[in-house]
Amino acid sequence: MPDPNRSPTNLATKLARAFRVLATDLTLMSESDYPYKAFSAEMPRTTALTAESFRAAVGIGRRFTIDMNPADAFFQQYEDPQNRDPEEVKTYALLEKVMKATLSDLRTIYVRGENVVRIRFYLFGRLEDGSLAGLRSVAIET
Repeated sequence: MPDPNRSPTNLATKLARAFRVLATDLTLMSESDYPYKAFSAEMPRTTALTAESFRAAVGIGRRFTIDMNPADAFFQQYEDPQNRDPEEVKTYALLEKVMKATLSDLRTIYVRGENVVRIRFYLFGRLEDGSLAGLRSVAIET
């Protein structure tokens, strides 16, 4: 029987949690390596995915810049067997495969600002209903 005190978990949240489990033991490379956390946000299917629509969906202030790019370069970097541990390469390759199978419009976003050292990072895509699901982390840039 459903618990009336528990809010329902939407599909984007469940998928983001699955990505988080897959990314266990992986970190975003920067001056400090931070782990990945689950990320999801509501976005109507009819809303185009832009830096500004992402800003609105996630609640990012105007003082920050949003650098959005296709996720291909990210996966290429993290799946390079010359620069990464073989197990990490396999895990990133599986993560890419699962994300591409379940999401469209895979993107990376860095949220930067003047005098900001802890840069928010997002790796995500869109579900059929338009909502966003993926991973988030922190990159240190000094």
